Amino acid sequence: MTAAIAYAHQRTGDIAFAVRTDHGFYGYRPDHIEWSASVVKAMLMVAYLDRASVANRNLNGYDRSLLIPMITQSDNNAATTVDGIVGNAVPLQAIQRSVDQSIDHECVEASGDDSESAGRRRQRALDGISHI
Repeated sequence: MTAAIAYAHQRTGDIAFAVRTDHGFYGYRPDHIEWSASVVKAMLMVAYLDRASVANRNLNGYDRSLLIPMITQSDNNAATTVDGIVGNAVPLQAIQRSVDQSIDHECVEASGDDSESAGRRRQRALDGISHI
């Protein structure tokens, strides 16, 4: 955790993260409010990596040209391409159903924006994964 926080301090931008292991919950600013679009990109990456044509081989240049900018630069064009490739991947459908159900029962932030804390994003992802 110390190394992860030290790394975060070297990065530019507004950084927060949360991790759950078998032994507990750890976070750096886990209640900090952030935009949640990157969570969708992470789910797209997992769906892409789980594809039968990708899962049992090393990533090639094309894979990297999509995934690296999508994750490191939050590239929306790359995310759109990956979304088109994975289509209606079953894991994404399950996570989306869980997120949709959660959103239906939550109050919108006073600002009306689509933001949430790293801890809340982590919990939302875990809730979705439990439905897979």
